[in-house]
Order: sequence, then structure tokens, then C-alpha cells
Amino acid sequence: MALFSFGLLFIVVFILLFFRYKTWIMNCIKVLRTYETIPCPSGKLPILGNLLNLPISAYHFSKKLDLFYEEAKSTDLYCLWLGTHPLIAFFHPVGLEHFFASSKHITKSSDYIYLHPWLRTGLLTSTGAKWKNRRRIITPAFHNTDLLNNFVEIFNEQTAILIQRLQSIQSEREVNLYPYIASCALDIICEAAMGLSIGAQQKRNSEYVDAVLKLTDIILKRQRMPWMWPDIVFQFLPEGREHDRHLNTVHQFTKKVIDDRARDFHASNIQGKRLAFLDLLLKQMHEEQLTLLDIQEEVDTFMFEGHDTTAAAMNFTCFMIASHPKVQEKLHEEIDRVFGNDLNRSCTMEDVDELKYLECVIKETLRLFPSVPFIAREIQEDFTYHNHKLLKGSTAVLFIYYIHRDPKYFPDPERFDPDRFLPENSVDRPAYAFVPFSAGSRNCIGQRFALLEEKIILSSILRRFKLKTSQLRDDLHLSFEVILRSENGAFINIFMMNQSIEVDFSGDIEKDHPKCVHGPTLLFHSSTEHFFACSACRDRQECDIHIPYEKRQEYIQNKQKNRIKFNKQSSLHYCYTCSITFLDSNQSEHVDHHYSEVLTRRQFRQPCRYLLQPLEKKRTNAQFFFSQSFIDYLLTKLIHQGSWDSIICIGCPTIFENLNLPKYRHKFRSYLLDYDHRLCPFYSMKQMLIYNMFNGHIFSKKKFFQEQFLATIKNCLVIIDPPFGGFHRALAYSIEKLFSSNDIQHNFIVFNPYFLEKWINDAFPNLKMLDYKVEYTSNSSLHLCRGKKGSPVRMFTDICPSKCPPLDETNYKYCFECNRYTLLTNQHCFQCQSCTSKDGLPYKHCSLCQRCVKAERIHCMKCNVCHLKDQCMTETNKRKCQMSDNEEIKKKLK
Repeated sequence: MALFSFGLLFIVVFILLFFRYKTWIMNCIKVLRTYETIPCPSGKLPILGNLLNLPISAYHFSKKLDLFYEEAKSTDLYCLWLGTHPLIAFFHPVGLEHFFASSKHITKSSDYIYLHPWLRTGLLTSTGAKWKNRRRIITPAFHNTDLLNNFVEIFNEQTAILIQRLQSIQSEREVNLYPYIASCALDIICEAAMGLSIGAQQKRNSEYVDAVLKLTDIILKRQRMPWMWPDIVFQFLPEGREHDRHLNTVHQFTKKVIDDRARDFHASNIQGKRLAFLDLLLKQMHEEQLTLLDIQEEVDTFMFEGHDTTAAAMNFTCFMIASHPKVQEKLHEEIDRVFGNDLNRSCTMEDVDELKYLECVIKETLRLFPSVPFIAREIQEDFTYHNHKLLKGSTAVLFIYYIHRDPKYFPDPERFDPDRFLPENSVDRPAYAFVPFSAGSRNCIGQRFALLEEKIILSSILRRFKLKTSQLRDDLHLSFEVILRSENGAFINIFMMNQSIEVDFSGDIEKDHPKCVHGPTLLFHSSTEHFFACSACRDRQECDIHIPYEKRQEYIQNKQKNRIKFNKQSSLHYCYTCSITFLDSNQSEHVDHHYSEVLTRRQFRQPCRYLLQPLEKKRTNAQFFFSQSFIDYLLTKLIHQGSWDSIICIGCPTIFENLNLPKYRHKFRSYLLDYDHRLCPFYSMKQMLIYNMFNGHIFSKKKFFQEQFLATIKNCLVIIDPPFGGFHRALAYSIEKLFSSNDIQHNFIVFNPYFLEKWINDAFPNLKMLDYKVEYTSNSSLHLCRGKKGSPVRMFTDICPSKCPPLDETNYKYCFECNRYTLLTNQHCFQCQSCTSKDGLPYKHCSLCQRCVKAERIHCMKCNVCHLKDQCMTETNKRKCQMSDNEEIKKKLK
């Protein structure tokens, strides 16, 4: 009887449970029948599915997925069963258009629910109308030019700290770079998102930094451990209590930052300030009816998505570069071409655009090691794919890690080959074969931010270090989490590059360096010694130390202060001995001096043309001998056609005095910076400053120039004529210093011989050489235009070459490959991608030197350089050593 009663009770309970969960049971049966034709792992159990086959360890789970991928290579779809819940796995690029090209299946799967306590329903986790609205609000922020420029400043500042930390690492041992890169990425994302420097690299704000890092780890751990999934269980576990503690720390910190910034925020006052992502949200707060809690959701989302993903990408990229020396060699060549030997110059947006091969390396790394190895979407409506019906509510998992390894689109997929992403090799590749940032309307909104950050940090590391590793790729032990990680870490040796830095610009030159007659000296240093030397003396000779610096500065300022203005009624003379102008009434003071006749207005306006001669009859002073036809070309065809409102002439007084003629001075404001103090009587401090272009030192009073000239101009052209052989990096430093405190758009024209092109490009990477011969008046003592070659001087400029008309129509032709005018004698080299004959002589391409050389030169295998016959550098050095040895022997014998 008891047995009967128990059986009856069991039947009643079963019937009640069946009707209670009828919908769920019927749905499970429907799902099982629908997906029974989709291949799945062997050993699937009723109710449990494949749960017992899936390892808890992230690394072993990843290895298991490798086996599933091998099984799925010949199938369209693959199904993993977590109990009765199917995960439809997409391992191939085919079929992804349902999720990327369509706006239907964009809802994130329930796997992202563990992020909700931290991110709530921000851009990553929200869906429907809220997601569309937030996406519309936030998207313009990542196309805001001012904001991106601010981000570049932040990247450079934090990278400088990272470089200092890396320099302290001993090169003998291999280290895991991930902690260094991750703390740099965290500093960057905090300052970019909240406008706050938290000092993760200097161990400041350690409570918040630790909370972010540990909270991320706990969430990732919870996702792969089923017993932590239920909230009621998780909150009683040690990890759950630690999660809540760190969550409280993070939320309180970001809330305080947002409250403080909102309290002091005024939309009208953000112009000129460093913008953060938070500022743009606060600006739109009232227009878009956002609350402070809404803003906190997006700031927290930006924090979570922005530091770990980029850190992982950069860490794997460093490892792959260290593992492939030939790739690293090509990267160093590109970086040397963009930055030259300047280790201290900040990376700019223009530099980033030039780093094409580095971008290919980053993309190839992201192909093999995508930061997010898979994404999950919830299917919003039934659809059929390759005769398989996919049901609404099912979870589709897009395994980006395996999608990137499809041999149809990436032959030999495990091979690291950055050339896959060269433009010519990417033409026929489907859009969804490479999706490291996802694709479609739900793609990563910060992908431009991420690539900018990665290129600036990696290029800065490679400018200073060489990377090596003895670790194999298989030793990384990849683990599939929300972020792709290496369980063992990627260990790398870093070695300082053997680059000789010729000048140290790190100190305050004006305060810390001794002064000479030409202003502060520069600190030169090599591997063996450090020494101060003058940067401005002609031909590197010693300074005239008989004139103290203080007297020199006072003398120059008095000359400008006491200058006499030109007046038709007064008879004005110029004394060549004293380098001043004087009136007839003061003629007695200059009786024994050499002075001019009474000056005409033309002579006073153009002293370089009619009165002054170079200090020395050398080509370093060639600016005095620009031909008038060349000056007319420069002013009428180039400058007059431009959109500049001001012209700054540095070291080229002849051009400046032509700009001050009546037909030009009403269109442009112009200013002269020159070291020649003889010009002081002709120009006031509102027109000219005595300036050393190699150390940036100004002798005159500079108040007017800085406060009333530079502060009021917006777009200027800077024309520079440095002494030939002058130190180009020092010149670049002083020019950068000149514009450092003003936000002015400027273009450059620099005059220098064509054979100094390499040094100019090292100092001014944005300047390109125009193949126009700068013409001079004939002067036999200067030998400026000797022989058939003519002048060796060219213009180097960042003005678009196609906007620079030729000097004349007879001696120049247009090269459609270079998109510029060149000399008629030039031939385009398709290996160098330029017209390389710069002196009118025929050139040939040397495949060993990988550049064009003069036709009569031959490649020498001893010194590995192309040179004239019997001019081997190795043999020449041997002969010099033998001669010096013989001289020493003779001295000893005497």
C-alpha cells in the first residue's frame, strides 16, 4: 500500500512538474530535433550535453576547442551543448553576414551578464533602442579631430614613462612585458576616458588600479566556472565577496571623478583645454538627456574595453617581432626612415600614417592572436543557413581566432607573414575573413583609438630597443577568455639600440648650459665623453670669446632700440665699421670709418641687396646671393598663391626684404629671425629678432614677437636658410621650441644641398625635396653654380609637390609617378619610387645598397658601399692607419 501511494505521489509530482515546465520541455525537444543534424562533439549525454567533456582550465579548454575546430573544418556549422543549451559555433568566414551585415542579430548573448554589475547597460552590454541611441551619441567622439590629437599627446606622455621603466630592465634576462604594457595602457585609458592621470606606472592610486585589474580577472574566472554562474551561490564564495569589494571601489572612484568634473564643467570653456571622453559626454548631457549614472556606465565601459584588449595586442606583437628578426629589421628600417636618429621626438598623427609596415605587423598579429578570440550573439529570429534552421533564442558563437585561420583566404595560416596585409595582397579578401574588431553596426567603436595607441607605443619601443626571445609560440599556452591570454606569459629580451645621440636636448638649454657669444652652447655626447660646444659658429670654429655674452646681448638690444627711422628730409648714412646708421650731424664720430653715401629709400628697404656683404665669402652665406628671378618665383608663384596669413623668415633676409616691398606687405605679415646684427639699424623689434637658429636663443626683447605676432597668426609659412653643413637636429629642436607654446598651422621651406637630403629627412621627417635648382647670382669667389651641374641647392618642403609649379617650362617635366615636377634629365626609378637624379647626372639602382647611385659607381663587396673605382673605404682606412704608423715610427727615430 505504501509503495502504491509513493508511486501515485511520484506520478502526480511528475505531471505537475511537466505542466509547470511544459513550455521549457517542449522548447528543449524542439531544439534537440532541430539541431540533431548539426555535427557536435562525440560523447554527448542527455540533459548534460558536452559539459563533462569541457575542461575547467582555460588553457585545456582552448586545446579542446582546437580539436573541435579540426572536426569542424569540413562542416558548415558545429554545435556545443552546455546541458540543453546549444552553442552554434561558426569557425569559418562564410555565414557571418547574418550577424555583421544585418541589423537583426546584434543582441549580445547572455554570457555577458556577468559584466552587468560593473558596466550596467553601457554600450557593450545594452541592446535595442538604448544601444542605438548611445551608439549615435558616442560615435562622433571617436572622429573628433581635437579629441584624437589629445589622445596622441596622452599616448606620447605615458609611453615616455614606459620607456623609462623598460630601460631599467637588465638585458641579460627575459622578462614578461605584459605587466609593463598593461599598466601603461591603463594610465592611457584613464586619462583618455576621465581626464585624470592615475599613475598606474608609478604605483599611485594603487587601490583603484588594483581594483580594476582584479575585478577583470574575477569576471573572466567566473565565466569559465559553471558553479559560479548563479548569483545566489557566487555572492557567498570568496571570489564573490572580493568582486563586490572591488566593484564598490571602482564605482566610488569613477563617480567621484565624474561628479567633480561635472561640477566644474562649462561647455563654453573647453576650447583650448585637453579634452577627455568624459568632457564630450558632459557637453551632450542636457541635449541628449543623459544622467550622471548614464555617463558613468559609458566611462566604465570605456575603461573595461580599452586597457586589456590593447595591452594583449601589443604584448603579442612584441613577442612576434622578437620571434622574427627579418620582420624586426624591416620595422627598424621604416622607423629610422620616419624618425631618423631622433629618439626624443614625440610621435605625431603624420608619423602614424607613415608607419605602413608596422600596421601590417599589428594586423598579422591580430589575425593570429585576436584580442577578443570569440564573440557571442543571441539569434533574434529563425533563419536558415546551409539547410540548417537556426532558432530564435539560440546562442551563436563566432570564433574569430579560427575564422582568421581559414586556409582559403590565408594560405599556410599558422605562418607569421605581415605582407598578407599589403594593399596588393588584400584586394580579393572577403570583408569578414579578418574581423579583429568585429564588424557591422556593432563593431568596436574604439578601433581607431586602439590602432593609434598601439602604433605609437610600439614605434617608441622599437626606436630604442631590439627585441629577442628564446620562447617558442607553443610555449605561450593560449587561454580563451573574454580576452585572449598567454597562461605562461610571453618572455622577451630587450636590448638598447646602439645609436649614437650627438646632442642632448633633455636639459633646459637657457638655464643649465654655459653661454658663449652666440648664446647657450649645446651638450654634445658620445659613448665616451660629454662636452659643451657652440652650435652657430661658421665651419665649427671656436667662438669669439673676447666679446662677453652679456655685452653682446646688451649691444644688440641697444642697436635695435636706438635705430633711426628713414626720413627724406634727413641725410642718413650707413657705417660699415660700426654697423649702424647715422645722420649728417653725427658724421664727425665716423671720420676714420668706412661709410656709405646718403642712403636712398630703396637702399634702406633692401640693405642686403644694395649695402651689406656676407661676413665671409663662403657658400654658408649664400642667402645674400639668391637671384632676383628665383626670389620673384618664390613670392609670386608659390607664396602669393598660398593661403598663409604670415611669413616667418629664418636666416633669409633677402626674401624678407622683398616681402616688405609695397606690393606684398599688405597681403602678408612677415617677421625676420636672423643672427646678423648688422640688420638691426634697418628693422625694429616689431620686424626682426636676433636669433640663433641652432639653439633657439633670442638676443632681442621678444615680448612683441611672442605676445602680438605669434599669438595672433593662425597659418604661417616658415622659410629657413641655414648655413650649409649646419647641425640639422639642433635646427629642428629650436624650430619646435619656437612654436611649442602656440597652436599655429605652419608649413616649411628649407634650403639645403641635395646631398644633405638624408640628414634633413632625419631632422624633418615631413619634408620632401623638390627637384628645383635654387638659382644664385654669379659670384666666382663663392663657386655656387660651377660646371654643368649648376646649383646643388634644393627646396625641402611639406607643401604638396603638385602645388609647386616649376621654375620654368623648358628645363622641367611632370612625373606622374611622383606626382611632381622634376628636371628633364631625371628618370623615375620604380624600385625607389622616386626620381633620383638630383644633380642632372644619370643614376642606376643598386639592388645591394637598395638605392640609386651615380652611374659610374660600382658596388664594393669589401666596404659594402657603391663608390668610384679605387676608392674603397676599407682600403683607404688601411692606408691611413699605415701612414700614421709610419709617421709615429719616424718621430721615434728622430
